[in-house]
Amino acid sequence: PTEVLRAHPFAVANIRSRFPPPLYLDEAAAVHIQSHSDSVIAFEVVAEGTVVGQVKLAGAARKPRTALPRPSQPVTPLTTPSDVAFEQIAGLTGAVAIPDGDLRAVFPALAAGAGLPALEALLATSQVVGMACPGLHSLFSGIELDIDRAAVQGGPLAFAVTKVDPRFRSMKIEVAGPGVSGRLEAFARPAPPSQPAMTAIAAHITGQPF
Repeated sequence: PTEVLRAHPFAVANIRSRFPPPLYLDEAAAVHIQSHSDSVIAFEVVAEGTVVGQVKLAGAARKPRTALPRPSQPVTPLTTPSDVAFEQIAGLTGAVAIPDGDLRAVFPALAAGAGLPALEALLATSQVVGMACPGLHSLFSGIELDIDRAAVQGGPLAFAVTKVDPRFRSMKIEVAGPGVSGRLEAFARPAPPSQPAMTAIAAHITGQPF
């Protein structure tokens, strides 16, 4: 969104994104704008010929969402990802801390288009999925976020799991924070199988069979 808003600036009130396959760290990607007007921009993110992101930015919010309870105690930043069993994810609630740092300098176009509180909450959604719920073995597959520039009170980003599907290990997570409300979609991948080390396997091999 930062590069798109730098080229086509406007006030963003709704962000919708889908991530069909994941985009890996340090993987090169290109942005292809599909359509744009004064109040709506739709674009795709493509890596190695594959669409890895479908994004639409709009100047109007889509619908009001149910407010989530604000945490009564201060929320400290997570340093290690949780490893919640999928059977325990349904109905899970919590909150993550809003990131610190000079985000306006790092993402100037997005801060101008969506507002700094919304930018901070947007970045905190990756903390929800990657660190809190489902955490360690997560895949972030989609987001819809409504932005209210008038509501700029500080505080953490609260979350609540509202739907799970054991067939696909998928979930829908409602979020609410400073000036934002919306829903995230994620998958909880099975933990990778454990394997014996090569030193343990070598002990069972005699001679030169290969």
